[in-house]
Amino acid sequence: MPATAADLLHRLDELHLRFQLHFVDHVRLTRDLRRLDALIAESEALAVEADAAAQVAPEDDWQRVALAQARRLETYVEARGAIAQAHAVAGLRDREASLLTGRGRLVLHRYVRHFAGQQRRTRDPGRLQEMIDDLLALWRQLEPLATRLQVPSVAEEVSAVGQFIGFFMAERDELRTAWRAGDRAAQSAAQAEILATLEADWQALVLATPRHLRRLGLLDRLITTLDQSLETLMALRHANLPDAHEALVQRAAARLVAWQDERAATARAQLDAPPPLAELHAQAQALFQAWRQRVAGDKAKRDRAWLALQCDRLEEVERLLTAHAGGLEDAELAWVRDILVAMERSFDAVVVAQEISEL
Repeated sequence: MPATAADLLHRLDELHLRFQLHFVDHVRLTRDLRRLDALIAESEALAVEADAAAQVAPEDDWQRVALAQARRLETYVEARGAIAQAHAVAGLRDREASLLTGRGRLVLHRYVRHFAGQQRRTRDPGRLQEMIDDLLALWRQLEPLATRLQVPSVAEEVSAVGQFIGFFMAERDELRTAWRAGDRAAQSAAQAEILATLEADWQALVLATPRHLRRLGLLDRLITTLDQSLETLMALRHANLPDAHEALVQRAAARLVAWQDERAATARAQLDAPPPLAELHAQAQALFQAWRQRVAGDKAKRDRAWLALQCDRLEEVERLLTAHAGGLEDAELAWVRDILVAMERSFDAVVVAQEISEL
């Protein structure tokens, strides 16, 4: 049965969404021309299908279909030319460096979600250390490329990675100092908030994920911060503190034992398991679809905490896929990173909209 004009308009919209997700507002040097060529071919094929369907049902709104297809195809072809030109003036080293700095920008998004505008004494130093480690790993890959780059903007991006390493290290030291700021009661209250955050992350990112799909580094980070928090709580013990502080100590100690046991069980479950790439890709698709269903409407009324959690969950998938990837040109991994960028941007937009609405 031939497609209707409404059917083809829907498919054109889906095609355009893919274009927006993977090509709009991305660094041109990082874009895959083969993927854009495939998208252009699909658009042209839809035009042919529309022409054939119009012969069967000429009364349908085919003019609207043709206009939408032609305008969008023009946009895709124009974008292809700009991307091809960017590739032509750059070397392979520039492209590799730009792909790597793209991962660095994801780390910066993570900082914005979890640290920007937050009280230092309630933040997780383990998360910040993990971000420093991520940037240092990127720097080790970028440093050999940095001396022979042809594109000035790429050289600036590489330099920025090094600058942010220094910034995050200084911020980590400030955060650790903030943990010890204030009187015993203030420090106890801050540690209570830290423990609550760790428990929420454990529930949402660890227990909600099957053992074979967990990143052991995540469990290690949460356990390490919990151990540090428990040590701080025990050092704060004093007769003048309320009973709630002692209850907090006991709660943290119980969590530490349980989490260490769960970490051991997770490691055992992963011993003989092959890399679950298909399941990770399916998990990424599910997160993307859930996000799509919730991003429409008034930004000022969206659930910021839910969006942040979705970013955290997809970030875990991206990190696991990166560990298994054969190289920077992994198409499935590139898709996941583009979706993560889109979700991060939507979170940023919601934050701005909500701040404006509160003025």
